[in-house]
Amino acid sequence: MSRIAPISTESISKPDKLAERMAQFNHKVYDGKFNPIELEEWIKVTEKIFDVIQVLMEKTVNTRTHYLGGEVDILWSMVKDN
Repeated sequence: MSRIAPISTESISKPDKLAERMAQFNHKVYDGKFNPIELEEWIKVTEKIFDVIQVLMEKTVNTRTHYLGGEVDILWSMVKDN
């Protein structure tokens, strides 16, 4: 009989705590009202938070859309389903 090699604990991924890390920053929900300055500020703050907590590129869209509210959230829901 052959022995089964033990599983390395390094290969087991730890649960992603992205939501908890984002919550620490109390990031504002973007309400979708068109104010270019407010939108640009929201984008820049989001980017800074992503840099600090090292959000993987493939998770940025889902994370950003979590912070959409109002009409822009409804619009995103329609776009992503198509």
